[in-house]
Amino acid sequence: MHRLTILLAAALAVTAACTDPADAPPTEGTWLITRTVPTQPAGCFTLAPNTIEVQVTPGDAAPVALTATSGSTLRPQELSATEAAVVFVTEDYALSEPGRPILIKHQLHVDGAQLLGTGTAQGDAEDLGCTYSLDLVGTRM
Repeated sequence: MHRLTILLAAALAVTAACTDPADAPPTEGTWLITRTVPTQPAGCFTLAPNTIEVQVTPGDAAPVALTATSGSTLRPQELSATEAAVVFVTEDYALSEPGRPILIKHQLHVDGAQLLGTGTAQGDAEDLGCTYSLDLVGTRM
């Protein structure tokens, strides 16, 4: 009986060690990404500061997923996540004039407990010449 108790305790300890959140890649988890535009391009609509919530799972077939769309759609062919970096592109309608989409490429890297990076937003249709540089800060949720 004692041998069974010891084996069971050892198995539970190994299972706990294998599933320890500290063993997860630093980018893995749910992040709230704050997007700000330090300088608005002249002659273009104003892109307001906003947030987007994403779930990052490095190594997964879909390594980045939106958890709350808020008018955004992921472009699945442009997703990647490693232990140190996350790259994804969204098509956003809620950030610009109604019915006028904007594409945003997000490039973030781990910096301590945050994801930091930059984004490039490109207008579409009549806003094709509008290009924005964004500052991105991700906070783990």
